[in-house]
Formats: sequence, structure tokens, C-alpha cells
Amino acid sequence: MSREGWHRVDRQRLRAAILEGDALVPLIGADSSAAAQLIQQAAIDSEAHSRFALLDEDGLGITDAPHWVGPLPERGPFLALLLNAPKEGLDCILSIVEHATQRWAEEATSGPEAPRPFGKSVTVNPFEVVIDADPVELVGDNDVMHWYRGEGRAPSVLSSAMMALEFYLYRRLDADEDVTPILDQLKQSRSLAVWGLLTEIARYRPVLLRGQLLPLVGSASILLADKLYTHHDHSYLLMPTLSDRGFAERIRSWNTMPHRKHNVIGFIMRYVLTGEALVDELAAARRRWAELDAERWKHLIAQTDPANHRLTELDDGSVMAEYVPPVELRPEVDESNREASESQFWLMLPYRLREWIDQGDRPSDEELEGFWAAAQERLAQPANESYFADRVRSRADIGCGLAALFVTCARDWLAAHPDRQAWCRRALLTPFESPPASHDLDFPGEPSTERWDVFCADALPVLWAEAPNDIELRSVVARLAVNPHYVTVRNTFRRVARQPSLADDLRRLEHLSLYWARFISWRHELRHREEYPRHGMGTGPSPGALPDLETPTRAALDGFVSGTLPVTAPRLRDWVAATPEGMLGAAMGARDRSVSVVSLGYLLAARSHFAGSLSEVDSNECLRRIDFAADLAALIAGGLVPGTRDRVDGTPYDDERAAFGLLARLTVQVTVEQARVIWRPILAAGGPARYWVEDYLDEVWQVALAPDRWPPTFTALVKEMLSFVSEADTWQGRRGEVDLALAIVGLDRWGHGRMQERHKDLLSELLPQWADWVRPRLRDAWFARRVVRFLEEPAAEPVRRDALGWLADRERSASGADSDLDHATAELLLSISVKEPELLRGTGEPAANARYLLARLAGRGLPLALELSARLS
Repeated sequence: MSREGWHRVDRQRLRAAILEGDALVPLIGADSSAAAQLIQQAAIDSEAHSRFALLDEDGLGITDAPHWVGPLPERGPFLALLLNAPKEGLDCILSIVEHATQRWAEEATSGPEAPRPFGKSVTVNPFEVVIDADPVELVGDNDVMHWYRGEGRAPSVLSSAMMALEFYLYRRLDADEDVTPILDQLKQSRSLAVWGLLTEIARYRPVLLRGQLLPLVGSASILLADKLYTHHDHSYLLMPTLSDRGFAERIRSWNTMPHRKHNVIGFIMRYVLTGEALVDELAAARRRWAELDAERWKHLIAQTDPANHRLTELDDGSVMAEYVPPVELRPEVDESNREASESQFWLMLPYRLREWIDQGDRPSDEELEGFWAAAQERLAQPANESYFADRVRSRADIGCGLAALFVTCARDWLAAHPDRQAWCRRALLTPFESPPASHDLDFPGEPSTERWDVFCADALPVLWAEAPNDIELRSVVARLAVNPHYVTVRNTFRRVARQPSLADDLRRLEHLSLYWARFISWRHELRHREEYPRHGMGTGPSPGALPDLETPTRAALDGFVSGTLPVTAPRLRDWVAATPEGMLGAAMGARDRSVSVVSLGYLLAARSHFAGSLSEVDSNECLRRIDFAADLAALIAGGLVPGTRDRVDGTPYDDERAAFGLLARLTVQVTVEQARVIWRPILAAGGPARYWVEDYLDEVWQVALAPDRWPPTFTALVKEMLSFVSEADTWQGRRGEVDLALAIVGLDRWGHGRMQERHKDLLSELLPQWADWVRPRLRDAWFARRVVRFLEEPAAEPVRRDALGWLADRERSASGADSDLDHATAELLLSISVKEPELLRGTGEPAANARYLLARLAGRGLPLALELSARLS
């Protein structure tokens, strides 16, 4: 790598270090202006390119160095800066947004329009607001307007900064604090991104439309863009939950806040129709819209005219307003409604079908008859081909979805109508004869479950179970089992596993999946060797030197269809050991070799049924799953070989994280003795592989604590793990051990405990080993800060009194003072003073230790400690 390349990498690592976690919190408290400047410099990167950029599209000049999977208000130092230094925080975030907007404008207005997926356009649309009677043009388009939601491929750093500001405003509004100065400053911006955020604030607190946010009432372009956005489905914003399970619930709660489903026009009309406010302001806005472009805004003008609304009093005394289009607009409205109804059928019905299939409810015969007739009538009509132009949706999605609904939820009704049963079978089989084309951004991890192949995976195993020897059904099920989409593979194996009559064939499918998992890796290596010379990197290894794995894989497929493939498959370890010579590149490192023997992502999808409850299977099946888990753990651990810097390079792949999820579920279900073969290989890797070990332990704790009651073996499991790592050389004397030391006792690297208040008894059961592990490690300030944060939580009650003594002992020792630890300890003491005041005012050793800690903190001049000491005095 060139010198410039190395400098670029170093700068990116520095940016990530500044923006990641809470590393900047001490500087924010000491010098907020310097912290804000540092954050701004880290976020703004003129060389940034988004990971999701196409061709030469840049990343809006905003770094993507932290590589957050999805934006959140808590990501980065933005919220901490706003909470501790509101002025500096607001200035910092605005500067970042303004920079990104300027970069967007430069790209959008220069050169020919660039092609974008799904019809996206960089054409600049006119947006404006009226401030003090003067029209003000804004910079941006519909995507820019919704950067604060993470739209328009906005970098996560940019969206997280805007979300932090959004959250901060909510917090101030909830506390009935005056936000006028903040809104005034935001309204000075000419970035549509900022005004999009203001629109969301208006949705959260509509009364602001009557005052500070009144300019929104007169902006036709913003009101219309807001209405269109809220009418669309935005469930794709929840996709990061699939790969970021640690923040999954927060991502979900943030993006599904109740106010987000409303549009601003609705709030405005509520005020106007009740005569409460905004009548004159909206009338003036309509006159202005008519003067500017009556044709363009004619529907908005009509929709916001009170004369076109019919009020109806409901039984409960409330009043409902219904929009009645004027006569001259009705033909257009009717046509628009017809098109909307058609698009709802072709584009949105698959989502409803998925919901109904997953619910599994049996509709009444009358409902089935009505739905069948309506669906067949609509299917007989030609569809607008534009619906399928981007290939994200296909006609087969509707046909297969309908067939799957009737096969899975109304099998008896369908059996009584042979002609309809034949239609369903034909609908499910037709796409295999001529599969619909995939879209440009399709990939194996595509999470959509509303496609034809996933619907087929729901229904075809049901039909196959009724005719196990049907060659046609066996053939299509085999194709589903080796489908390019992991979600389809998962669905296929799970559905087949639910059919007792297919028990032997399920084992044959598992056998087939070993061939296919190896074939995927072989095919990847083949393509890599074919592509290698094209990139000017020399001749490289010859594709012809690879062994032929296509022939045995096709033979296995044929063997499954004919029923001759053996039921008993080799163990994974034996399959790996039998990897043909020459399949892997000679220059591969240990880790790459371990994950290149088979396609781990596919293999996990094909073992998705192993994640079910072991209480529902017999002892032989339980042992078979344990064997697989042991082999899988050994396969991953075998690649965790430290490099020259005494650590394993990189971080876990998504497939490895998915493997940890399955391994964790099996670890906590089996006996303590059986679990050893799963967790020992991973934990033995220790500090050099801290990211892998930490991810696995996090999964173990999350899975164990998810039910109302943790597994009966979990206490013994954790104690045995603690005993093992206490003696393991790889867990001693390494910086990475701190995060691992937290993970093994149920804490994350930020000090948040997996345990909730209902887990207090679990913590009691884990004593004294839990305490014996934590107490000596408090000498490390990083570790101590995290533990102190946990001590504030209700789950920590069994150890809180003793922990005051541990902290006091640390204070009395030669361990140096740490400002962050001091702040955390002071906050702990403040919490104790409110919730358990006897721990500070009472007698006994815990109270004495608490007062000693408080005195030491006050002696170092900590403001909170001084205030608390004065209050106690």
C-alpha cells in the first residue's frame, strides 16, 4: 500500500475512534468547544465514499468510518455533546448537515443526470418556505428531506447526528422546556434536511405549527412531500435489526414511534376544521399556491379547503372529517384511486399474504370464497408492467403467495375443491419452469419474505408430505433447499422439519446441503481465480487446477430427487476433513481457510431447524444437533489464529455471528456436560480473538435471559465457564480481556447489564463466583467504570452493598484516580441516596464505605459529590 493509502487508513481509524462509543465524553466535560471542533473534523471527510454508493457517487463528504449498521440517536458523541453543551452541539450538528447539503447540491446540479436504482433521480425539486412574508428557497429533494430518518443512502454518521438532535428536542419538549432559541436557529438553515427534521418535530408536538413552526403551514412542497412519505411503507428501516441484534429493539422503537405514521396536513386540518387555529393562515397559503401554480397545486388546494370536507358525528360523540373532492377533480381522483387500488394489489398484497400465512389462522369458508373470487378476478386483468420494471416484485409473488395461503391455512377447504387445488399446485410450480429475474441489488442475505420462492417454501413441503414419492415435488423442494436466498433455504428446512412423514427425507436434505455448502465455496474460488488476471494482478492460481466438485454435487441432487441419496450424512468435522485437495488457495490464512471449506451462511440456513427447542425432539436427535454444534464451534475456532500483532485480524463475519446465535441456543439448552464441547473451543481463543469470544458470550446471555425464567443449567454453566477462563492463558494480561471479562458475567462493553430486575435471583445464584471474578478486576479503571454503571440497575441489588466495599478498597489501594470512574461513582451514590438512603446515612460497613467514597470524590472537587455531601450534611 502506498504512503498515501496508509495515511488514509490511519485517518479513518482516528475518525472511527473519535466517533465511536463514549471516548470523547471526558473532553466534552472539560472543553466542549474543543470536543465539538474535533467531532466536526472527524465527521466531515472530503474523501468519503459511502459503502452503498454507486459508480462515482460520493458519501456527501461525511465519513462512514465507524461502519454503523444503522443510525441511532445514541450512536457517536452527538447526543452527549448536546446534553452537556447544547450550543456547541447544535452548531456542530448544523455544520455537518450544511456541509452534506452543499455536497449534495454540487452533485445534483453538475453534469448529466446519473442513473440510480429503482428510478431514483437527482433532479432538484423546488422547495420553499415563507418566513416573514418572504419566500425562501431550500436546497434538497425528497431524499434530503428525510436524511434524519436514514433515507437517501445518507451516511449513518450524518443520520445519527440528526437523530441525536431530534431526540434532544423531544427530551426538551417532554420536560416543557423552551426550545424557541433552538428552533429559531434551525429555521435559519436553507438545507431541506433541517426542515425535514422540523417537520418531524411538528408531528411530535403539533401545537408548534401555531407558532414557531408556522412556516411549514405555507409550504406546499414540504406538506405534499411529507404526506407522500407517510403514506408509504418504511419497514425497510428495520432491516439493520437483522444484523445488529444488540440494538435491534432500540432501532425498532425509534423508527416505529406513534407520531411517525401521521402527516402534518392532518394536524393542520384538525385545527382548521374545529376552528381552533390556522384558519386564516391556511386560507392565505391556498391563495398563494393558486397564484404561483394553480394547476400544480390544485389537489393540495382542494384537500386543504374546509369547504371540501364533510363532518360526520360518530356513535362515541367524536367527529370524523371526510374529504370530498370537488366535481371538476373527481375524474382525476377516481382514476388515481383506481391506480392506487391496482398497485396495492400487485405491490402490497404480498406483504398481507405473508402476515396471514405467518399468523396461520383458518378463515371461514365464506371469507375464503370471497377472497378467492376477488383475487381471481384481479389476476385475470392485465397489470401495469411498470410495477415489475425494477424486478423487485414479480407476478409470481402474487400467484405463489395466494397458493401458499390456501395450502397452509385452508388445506381442508382446498381439498374439497379439486380445481382450485390444481390451480394452487400449478401456481407454485410454474416459476420453477421460468424463474422471474432477480433485481440488481439482490444478494443471498436478502431478508424479504414476500417473494415467490419463500411462499413456495411455505407451501410445497405441505404438498410433498402428502405425496413423498412425487418426483416433480421432490425436484422443486431440492431447488428450494439450494436456493440462492438464505431465507428461502431456512423456510424450506423448517417447513419440511414440521412434517413427520418427511423425517428421512429431511435427513437426505441435510446430506444434500453438505454438498451444496462445499459447492458454493468451490464456485466462489473458481470465480476468484477466473477474475484474478483481469485486475492486473498477474496470472494467479489456475482455475483448471481446481478439483471437479460440480459433478458430485449434481449427482447428489439427482440422488435426492430419486430417493437414493443416503439418509445418514457424514458429520460436519468428517466432511471438512475430506475437503478435496487443491480446493482452497495455497496462500489462504488459517481463518480464511476455516470459513472457505463450506459456505457457512448457507449451511446455517440449512440447519435453521436445529435452533428449535430440544424438548420437542428425542435423545438421538438431540445428540445429533450437539455433534453438529461441536463441529461448527471447532471449525470457527480453528481459524482464530493470532497474527503478527498477537491478535486475530479483523472482526467476525456476519455468518460467524449467525453461527454464534445457533451455538448459543444449543449451549443453554443442553446439559452442562454436553455444552462443554460447544463453548470450550471458542472461549479457549480468549483475548487474541476477543471480538469473536465476546459476540458468542453476548449471544449466550441474551438467549438464556430471553424467557421468563432462565434455563435451570445456566447458573452452573456460567460458573464452569468462569472457572475455565480463570486458568486459560489466553485470558490473562491482555487489553482485550477487559471486554471479555465484562461479557462473561453478563455485561456489555458499555456497562449495560443483560440482567433485568427479574434476574436478581440469578445474580444471587451466581455468587460467590460472580463476585470473585469482578472484584479483583476493578483495579482496571475501564472495567470498573462499566461495573459501576451496572450497579445502578435493579438487577445489581444482590451485590450492590458488597460492591461499595470493593470500590472503597480500590480507592484505598494504589490504583490511580480516573475522572470517568469518579463521575460514574458519584452518579451511583446519587442514585443510592434517592433509592436506598440508608446506605449513605445509616450505620454498618456498607454505609461507611459509601460515605468514604463520597468524601474522596468531594475531596477531588467533583461537583456532584460536593453537592451530595452538602445535602447529607
